Amino acid sequence: MPWELTIARADHAPLGDVEAVRRAVEAAIPGIRFYREPGGIEKMAAAGIEFPEALRRHLESSPATTQADYEGDGFSIRLFLGAGPVVESVGAEVRGCGDPAPELRRLAQGTGLGHHRRCGRNARSTVGKRGRSHGQHRSTRLLL
Repeated sequence: MPWELTIARADHAPLGDVEAVRRAVEAAIPGIRFYREPGGIEKMAAAGIEFPEALRRHLESSPATTQADYEGDGFSIRLFLGAGPVVESVGAEVRGCGDPAPELRRLAQGTGLGHHRRCGRNARSTVGKRGRSHGQHRSTRLLL
């Protein structure tokens, strides 16, 4: 299971437009790769098959999104900036057994992130010295 993070401002204001957030993240984590994840209509067209009605309706309402991937030493980070021109918050998934702390620290320092707190009912796990998650699920909200 990934370590799930949400990067948001404490006052709930938007983080900024997509390009400003992208520049801040790229400065903090050199080598991160941004891309556009196709929307549901594009995915259906690429598949070239007929989808069941319920799945087709769901996919038709799924917009394209901006995402980013970073591969570290024994871990990966995926960022989700959303579909709109303004980024309200950034979702993140950290996977693997490596130590993502240096990258997350740079992200926090480079974007002005302040403190964090755990949230969610299953957020009882802790992160060990090497960044390993102990427990079933960890969800953290990083606040600006």
